Amino acid sequence: MNSKQADMLSFPSLVLQLGQVIDHLELLAEKPDALLEWGTETGELFEDEAERLNDLSAQIAAAHRTITPSPLLASKDDARLKLVAGSN
Repeated sequence: MNSKQADMLSFPSLVLQLGQVIDHLELLAEKPDALLEWGTETGELFEDEAERLNDLSAQIAAAHRTITPSPLLASKDDARLKLVAGSN
């Protein structure tokens, strides 16, 4: 994929398309015997894609986590600093 093609794929558009594809697959799965017709390979493919989405989800969550210092740890660090400063 070249950069021009990548620019054409906007994030909101991709998310919308993903939702539409899943909606359509769910509708197809409601038909009698559809799940049996898809076969185990399809189930394995969906599991693989689900893992990829889970990985992306975890990456997004990790990117938004903030590290907040524990007040208990901060007070221990303050005490250590006072000890070090007092020993000079």
